[in-house]
Amino acid sequence: MAHAEMQEEITRIRRLRDEALELAGLAANPPQSTVFDRPDESTGYRIGTAQKRAFDEIKVFRAKGLERRADNLPPADHRRMASVFSANDRFANSFGEGAPLRSTPFSNDEFQAAAQMRFGVRLTCLKSSTDLPLKSNNASAIDKFVDAFGNNNSNSNYYDGHK
Repeated sequence: MAHAEMQEEITRIRRLRDEALELAGLAANPPQSTVFDRPDESTGYRIGTAQKRAFDEIKVFRAKGLERRADNLPPADHRRMASVFSANDRFANSFGEGAPLRSTPFSNDEFQAAAQMRFGVRLTCLKSSTDLPLKSNNASAIDKFVDAFGNNNSNSNYYDGHK
C-alpha cells in the first residue's frame, strides 16, 4: 500500500513540474534537474529534503510562466506593469513607498483608484462604464471600449453618439 501511495505522489509532483514547464515555455527543452532526472524508483534517493527541492524548482518555473504571461499583455496594461515592476524591483511591493505627501492630498475615491491601479485589479470607479464605446484621439488605438482595468482609457473620450 505504501509503495502505491508513494508512486501516486511522485506522479503528482512530476505532473506539477510538467505543467509549470509548459507555462514557462520550457516543456520542449526542459533544463536539467537533480531531483526530476531520475527514474521513479530512485526519486529522492540521496537527495536531502527532496520534496522541498522539488517544489522550489516548480515554484521557479511557475514564476517564469507568470512573467511570460505578463509580458504578452500590452505594454500599457496595468496588470502587466504591476507584474513587471514587482518582479524586477524589490521595493515595488511596498505600497507605502511613493505615497503622496500631505501637500497633495487624495480624496478617498482617488486613493482607491490609485491603489487599484497599482495592484493591477479592476477599477471600481469604472464599473458602470465598462465596455462602453470610446472615441479615441489616437487613430492607432486597438481597443475602442472602456476597459475595467483602465488600460486603454487615456487619450480617449466617452462616445455618446454626438459629435
